[in-house]
Amino acid sequence: MMSVQDLAPLAGENYGPFAPERKSWADKIGEDFERELRQRTPLQEILAKASEDAPLRDAPRQPLRMALSAIRDDLERRTREWRGSAQVVEQTLRQLVAAEQDRAAALEELSKAEARVVRTGDALTEALATFDETGESKNLDPRFLDSEGALQDLDRAASDLAVTQHCCRAAWKAYEEALAAEQDLRIRIKTAAV
Repeated sequence: MMSVQDLAPLAGENYGPFAPERKSWADKIGEDFERELRQRTPLQEILAKASEDAPLRDAPRQPLRMALSAIRDDLERRTREWRGSAQVVEQTLRQLVAAEQDRAAALEELSKAEARVVRTGDALTEALATFDETGESKNLDPRFLDSEGALQDLDRAASDLAVTQHCCRAAWKAYEEALAAEQDLRIRIKTAAV
């Protein structure tokens, strides 16, 4: 059972009516919270300390980062080499196709000039065989001029064909070297990957 002494206030307790000068429980909690915040380290100090401690914590990770960075740099370098090699092969192939087209056109011009030389030569030979001092066959100068013009065209076509043949040969050589360089690059990359 309870005694009267149990109901007696403890030391420092005051069970009187509410006094306006006393603080409410919400005010007490707010003051406790502010006191707690003052005791805690501000966020900027924590971040600064963490950034100072980061190199010590991340020290074992530095070789891994360096290795990954080296791998990335190597892959970028290989990609640039591969792309450059492919562009060189593509460019030399275009030059080769253009040179072959020029050579084919020059060969066609040569065959046309050759046909004209044969035609004018046959006409001149026939005119000489049927030469008669009387009549139209007496004037052979136009036939000689035609034959001479055809031979000059043939000479020009042969010179053009020789030039285009040289260009085509140079283009083939450049294309062959580009393919060999790309093959060497491919072998280097495969052996490095193993």
